[in-house]
Amino acid sequence: MDLEKQVQGILSKLNFIESHALNNYIRTKTMLEISRAQELLQNEADEKEKKLKEINRYTWDIISETLSVALMENRISKERIKKIYSRMAELTRKTNQRDLYINEDLKDVKVVKKEELYNLIELAIDTSCRDCKRHSKHCRVYKLLKQYDVPKPTGEHCKCKYAYGGE
Repeated sequence: MDLEKQVQGILSKLNFIESHALNNYIRTKTMLEISRAQELLQNEADEKEKKLKEINRYTWDIISETLSVALMENRISKERIKKIYSRMAELTRKTNQRDLYINEDLKDVKVVKKEELYNLIELAIDTSCRDCKRHSKHCRVYKLLKQYDVPKPTGEHCKCKYAYGGE
C-alpha cells in the first residue's frame, strides 16, 4: 500500500508531457514483453511440430521396413506387393504424409512446389492433349496423369478423357 500511494503521489505531480512520456514507456515495455512471449510460444510450437513430423516420419520408416521384411520373408507375389504398396500410397495421400518413398532412392526424388507442378501438368496437357485423336490406351501422358489422379477436364471428350479441342 505504501508503494502504491507513493506511485500515485508521483503520478499526480507529473505534467501532461511527462505523464504521456511515462505512458509511452510503459506501453513500449509491455509490447516488448508481449513480443518476447509470442516469440517464445512460436518457437515452442515450431519445436513441437518438428518433433511430431520426426516421429511421424520415423513411424512410416518402421512401417515400411517391417512391411518390406515381412513381404520378403513370406514370399508374397509381386502383384500382391504392388497392391499393398499402392494401398500404402493411397493411405499416405489421405493422411497428407508426403515423405513416404518406399524402395526409392532419395536422389531420384525431387520436391516441387504445387504451383510449379500444376504448371508442368498444364503444359503437358496443352502440348500433348490439344486436338488429340488417339485412344487413351496408347497414350503415355494419359497413363501418367491417371497414375497421379490428375482431374480430367470438363467438357466434350474424344477417345481420351484428357483430349480437348484447341481454341
